[in-house]
Amino acid sequence: MNVGRTPNTAMPREWAASGAKLALPLEVKFTAYECAPDMNTESLLGGDLHSSFLVVEPKSEPTFVSMKGQETVKVMPGAYNVQAQSFDEQQHSLRFFLDFPDGAVRNDVSLPKERIYFMTACWDENDKLIEQAMKWRQDILKSLYQINIDLRERSWEKNNGSLFGAADKFRHSVELAKRRSKLELQLEMLEDRFPLEDGRLVNAPNNLYVLKEGVIAVKRFSKDRAAREEYHWVGTFCFKEFSKFEE
Repeated sequence: MNVGRTPNTAMPREWAASGAKLALPLEVKFTAYECAPDMNTESLLGGDLHSSFLVVEPKSEPTFVSMKGQETVKVMPGAYNVQAQSFDEQQHSLRFFLDFPDGAVRNDVSLPKERIYFMTACWDENDKLIEQAMKWRQDILKSLYQINIDLRERSWEKNNGSLFGAADKFRHSVELAKRRSKLELQLEMLEDRFPLEDGRLVNAPNNLYVLKEGVIAVKRFSKDRAAREEYHWVGTFCFKEFSKFEE
C-alpha cells in the first residue's frame, strides 16, 4: 500500500498536501469461505441483499517508522468479489475491503480509521486473446508512425513547394489528421481494455491475470439530498505476487 495524494483525488486540499507517502507492506489471503452477512451489502463490490462475498484476511500487520519510532497498523478482515465487466475481453473487476480501526498517521499523510477499499482488474488467462490485442496495438502504432511521416512531408511541401495542387494536398492532410485522431482513440480504448505493457500483470489462482496496480479509496457521501456514495482515492497499491490458493 502506498497512501498519499493522487491526481484528481477529492480528499480535502490539506490532506497529504506535502506530497509525502506512507508505505505499508501488507500480506493478505483471499479465502474460499463466505463473509459475514453484513458485509454483503457493499455496493462497490456489487453487493445487494442476495450477494455472497468471500473473506479476505490480513496475514500480517504492516509497520512504518514515524517520529514515535516503529508503529504497527491494525488490520481487520474484510470481503472481496470478482465481477464480470466485459465478456469480449474476458475482463473482471477485483474489489475488496479491509478495516483499519486505528488508521495510521505519518506527517500530514493519514490513513483514516475506517474501512478502506481496494480496486483493480483481472482477466481470464487467455494468451491468444492477449496476443491478438498486442498485434492490434502494433498495427495501430505502425499506422500512426506512417501518418506522422506523411503529415511532416505535407508540411514540408507546403512550406517549400509551389502552389500547384495545394488544395488537394491540404485536403489530404486533413484526412490524415482525422485518421490519426481515430487511431489514437482506438489505441486509448485498447489500452484501457488490456494491460499490454510488459510487467503490468501478475499470475493469480483460478487461471487469472491480475493487474498489479490498483487504487485505494475511502467511502464518502455526496452533500446533496441524494447522499450518493462516492469513493475518494487515498493512494495506490501493488500486488507483488500470489501464492498458491489455499482453502
